[in-house]
Amino acid sequence: MKLKDAQGNTLTSGGAAVAITSTLGTVSAVTDNQSGTYTATLTSPTTVGTATISATVGGAAIAQTASVQLLPGQMSTFRSTVAASDLVVRADGHSKASIFVKLKDNYDHPLPGKRVMLQATGGRSVIDQVYGLTDQDGLATFAVSNTAAENVTYFAKDEASGLALDQTVSVTFTYDQPPNIKLQADPVAPTFGSVTVTVTASVYGQFNRVSSIKWAAGSRAVTYFDKQGTEIADHRFTVQENGMYSVFVADTAGNANVSLIEVKNIVPMSGNADLASWQLTGLGGTVKFDFNPGIANYTVDVSHAVYGLKMTLTPSDVYSAVYVNGSQVTGNGMTSEYSLATGKNTFEVKVKAQNGSAKTYTLSVIRSAASTDSGSGGSDSGSDSSSGSTSPSSAANPPSQPAPSNSLAIWINNQKVSGIATLQVDANGAKSVEAVLDADTLKKVLDSLSATAKTNLTISIEDEAGKVVLRIPGKAVTLLAEKADALTLKTRQGQYRLPLAELTRKESDWTNDAEVQLTIELDKGKAISGLRDAANKGGFQLAADPVHFTVQVVRHGEKREISGFSRYVERILYLPKDFAGKASTVVVWDGKLGARPVPTKFTKVDGQQAAVIHSLTNSAYVPVSKTSNLTDIQGHWAAAEIGGMNSRMIVDGVDESRFAPEAEITRAELAALLARAMGLPKAGDQAGFRDVSETSWYSGAVTAVKAYGIMDGFGEGTFGPDRKVSRQEAIVTLVRALRLADADSAASHGAGQADLTVYADCDQIGGWASDAIRTAIDAGLVNGYGNELRPQKSLTRAETAVLIYRMLLQAGFIDG
Repeated sequence: MKLKDAQGNTLTSGGAAVAITSTLGTVSAVTDNQSGTYTATLTSPTTVGTATISATVGGAAIAQTASVQLLPGQMSTFRSTVAASDLVVRADGHSKASIFVKLKDNYDHPLPGKRVMLQATGGRSVIDQVYGLTDQDGLATFAVSNTAAENVTYFAKDEASGLALDQTVSVTFTYDQPPNIKLQADPVAPTFGSVTVTVTASVYGQFNRVSSIKWAAGSRAVTYFDKQGTEIADHRFTVQENGMYSVFVADTAGNANVSLIEVKNIVPMSGNADLASWQLTGLGGTVKFDFNPGIANYTVDVSHAVYGLKMTLTPSDVYSAVYVNGSQVTGNGMTSEYSLATGKNTFEVKVKAQNGSAKTYTLSVIRSAASTDSGSGGSDSGSDSSSGSTSPSSAANPPSQPAPSNSLAIWINNQKVSGIATLQVDANGAKSVEAVLDADTLKKVLDSLSATAKTNLTISIEDEAGKVVLRIPGKAVTLLAEKADALTLKTRQGQYRLPLAELTRKESDWTNDAEVQLTIELDKGKAISGLRDAANKGGFQLAADPVHFTVQVVRHGEKREISGFSRYVERILYLPKDFAGKASTVVVWDGKLGARPVPTKFTKVDGQQAAVIHSLTNSAYVPVSKTSNLTDIQGHWAAAEIGGMNSRMIVDGVDESRFAPEAEITRAELAALLARAMGLPKAGDQAGFRDVSETSWYSGAVTAVKAYGIMDGFGEGTFGPDRKVSRQEAIVTLVRALRLADADSAASHGAGQADLTVYADCDQIGGWASDAIRTAIDAGLVNGYGNELRPQKSLTRAETAVLIYRMLLQAGFIDG
């Protein structure tokens, strides 16, 4: 403080009685500086505000005062606070919690106008505005939300000092909805076997996942599954008995639910192992045989003219299996030919009921010796009795047969040939044709052909017959393989185009003690019952009768079937004139392995409606119809391809009505799609991957795609069935599939020529995939996304269906 006189002159001496006071804080004793100035020290209080400083001289107050602004101190990490409006918030992405950050100094004074940053220690939550400004009360408010069920801890920082507040706050985001469970039993029609229940579980929340699926017999509460229940690994379980079953699903957010399904369509298996009828058809003569279901053993005498016989065995229960000498035959259908040796021939017929019980019948056929009287012919009469033995049958080559009286002409490459084919009619009126293409006849035909290069030989048999057999003796097979690449057998039922390399690959020693038999046979009963069951379970309808295509090698009277091939073999089924649109694909039927789709192209052949089939196996083939019931593909960009592939039984939905087109596809799903698309048969051995269980739904498909070189596993001995599939990985498998199809395209002839450097992300293409991607681009299988290929992008189910559709079109396996 400086003193002046009344005229404003500064005093330069001391000695005045001066007192200094303040409205806030404390003032020390006044020091006289002996120069007309006096000083004192103001100590601030712990409150903020304005301190008014006043003074007296000799007890008289000085008119002038001074003011001191008392401000808050530095931000205190200890005193400042972080709080939340709600500690539990629904994780729906919309519900929000408010986070309150209040900055204070060491004396709890609020710090206004400070810039604060809010952060989370982890998780997927969203902070609307990361930075906030404190108001007059030192308060900054933030809003947070989440779509993941998790606990998130939030902390705040003072931007100016960079210091983080000691205090934090945790918010629990939760899904408060239980998992949704859908259960589907297969089959739903009455069945004698087991029922498989497929579980489709969905959970609420973008980042929520199913953590556990269990099942148990009976009606169970959620708490039952805390310690009990059977864990499900592949979203399905199989039951053997009718009853109520509970399925438990829990998610990672801690929610759980139980759904019930009642199975009531399992029919007890029959124990009926009786034969209802047994008929014998003699070859070369008649066979008299009267069957009595109460008699198990029979002896029948036949003349020497009877060189063989066929049987028609009908079990009392349609689901029983029938075996002749250990080999299964079709019930209620005629068997193949059994040769008869001179003397005793024994046949053991075994009927096995559904429940495993069995009954055995024996038949002894005694064929008389050839007559020594040159003027007499063989007798066609025979007799039977109720006695016999069960010794194994003795088979031999059939004796020389009388010259056929029902000879008919056939066509070989448009040349009419007579004398090598006969028409036969059995006791039931069924017609069959048998042709023998001997070496002499073949040589005459081949010599008449002008072509010097190998040709394709076509044998046409135009007569109406339910069964056509073409027999080619060994020497003719050798001659044929030298002069032709393929042999086509054409009948009223269809065509069979057999690459001759498939015969020479199977057999190398072709002499006249061996022959090949090609058979095309219309089946009006043998496979129908099993096929109908498969159709009911698979949701498709039979559109025509099955046709059997078989190739057999006969040597010394023993037949061996060639059931599989190293490459695709073409077959053609002729269809009725009004058949267009009545079938969606063709399935191959195997009594043991069931029905599976095969690549089928509907077109016209020789002016007729036809189904052109490419398959790797022999068996019975039948046109079928399946309607797509997928509802979630309507309006989707790939709806046409997905619907068509579903009708072809190649793609399935995730349930009866949903395909989930935008879901990312897994390696297991891709393997299943490729196996069905290519009509791959089930491979004999397991795939050998330690993460593919033999009981998993995809085991057969994984084994098949590995056996045919379409998909591989990983170095650690795993297949990765649940791993997502990248575009480049899928493209590699599709190019391999095209090469298996031997398509007449770039895919069959090494790497393509496409320039990958025109794509901005070409550096993301794996070296192992570059050749396949070039090939796929050249073949028109894949397109880029503008100037990108996105090779590492996960493939959706819709994209996969379209790629496989394009691949089948490129291979010529389907019609567009």
